[in-house]
Formats: sequence, structure tokens, C-alpha cells
Amino acid sequence: MGCGCSKVLPAGRPSVEELRKKFVVDSPGQADDDPANAVPAGKFLRSGASLKGLIETNAVLVVVRVRPLSKKEKEKGGDANEAVKVINGQALTIKPPDAASERQFSFDACFNADASQQDVYDRSGRMVLGKVLDGYNGCVFAYGQTGSGKTFTMQGTPDAPGVIPRLCAELFERIRAFEGRRHVAVHASMCEIYNERLNDLLTRGGADEASSRDLKIREDDGLGGKGIYVDGLSEIAVDSGEAVLALLADGMKRRGIGRA
Repeated sequence: MGCGCSKVLPAGRPSVEELRKKFVVDSPGQADDDPANAVPAGKFLRSGASLKGLIETNAVLVVVRVRPLSKKEKEKGGDANEAVKVINGQALTIKPPDAASERQFSFDACFNADASQQDVYDRSGRMVLGKVLDGYNGCVFAYGQTGSGKTFTMQGTPDAPGVIPRLCAELFERIRAFEGRRHVAVHASMCEIYNERLNDLLTRGGADEASSRDLKIREDDGLGGKGIYVDGLSEIAVDSGEAVLALLADGMKRRGIGRA
């Protein structure tokens, strides 16, 4: 999983810090109220404060989650044949079956198979959310082979919500806390890249649906411009986490699964 917040600015564009000094009036100590600061450390878990410091400095976090063994893997030997082992909150070892010894790799955060959905969200999506509310561009994505747990981590289940529903819920909680000090508007878009074409997944039929296929990526680098954006991608105003999740469910129905 990767998490990032961009601090790269086109020439002549003011920084977020400069804009905040000019336009934003916050109560004293607000930065210290960021929930990321309260995320505790654990035996296999980094503290939120340490990860927040990393994303402030490096703009990117790379975290790894190890899935539990499958039924078939357990039948073939279980823990004795486990190739990947988390040794602490920042490192894991890998020992392929034909290798003589283990190799160790380090990441910004590592989660073993016992880590909860809340543990993962606290140390990934929550870190990015704080920077987005400070005015930076943010991105959270999951990468891995089929069956590695990407959908479970990002979307989860009704009983164990993933990164997306948890981030949506906290986003609007924090926006409500800004009342009287900031105005934050949220718009949702959803697109897919399928067969090298960029498609809008939130159009609802008719002529608009035909024009939502094969959209183009463009850049608006003027002062106050959008930056990099998808030309023609629909943007729908939302006022709650539930509204975002409803759009997500609607867009999932239009994904290009099974078409070639």
C-alpha cells in the first residue's frame, strides 16, 4: 500500500503554508489535535506520531500488510512453511522455499496477519487525511497480486470496514469540527483505466455515458489552476460518508470486469 501527499508546486504558485497564513484562522493548538498524534505504538505497530513525521518529511509512506495463510496453505504445512514474517512494526523477512536463508526488508510500517482494520487505517489513510485537510493533494492506493487482500484492506466488510469507509467517516467528522473556522466542500469522482482507456464510472446512461469513455488527462498549471486533472470527469457534491459509499457502490456496477 502506498500513501502520499504532494508538495511539488509549479513556478509562481504560492505554497499551502503561505495561503494558510493569509486566509485561514485556526484556534491555537489545532495542529496538536490531529487524531494521528494519538495513534499508539505496539509490539508490531509504529506510533502515529512517528509516521506523521515521516510523511511531513518524505511526502510518501509505504506500508505492507501480510495476509493470513489460506486453508490450502495451512493444509500443506501451515506456519512451518510461512515465507513472510513480520519481525517488528517496520521490517519483515522473506524466505522462499528454495532459499538457504531469510532476507530482511524495511518499510515505513508493517502489519502482520493479526493487525486489525483500524490498525491499518490509523497508520495509512489517517496520515494522508490530515495532510489533505491542510490543503495538500493526497493519494492512498493498494497494490498486490490477486488474492493478497487489497479489496478487504481498502473496502472491508460490514463488520470490518476498510480504509475507504473509515476515511470517509472521519473526513466528515473533522469537517464538522471546523464549523465557523473553515469551509470545506467535498466532491466525489470515480474512474477506471481499462484496456488503456480512462472511463467515468459515475455517469448514469444516455448521451452522457457515451461521452464518459476514453477521457483525457490534462494539466492546468496556471495560478490557482487545477493542476493535473481528468478532463470531463464528473464531480458530485457529497455531504456525508454514507453518500460517498453510495456513489462507490453505484460506480462499482459499471466497472469493466470480464470485458476484453
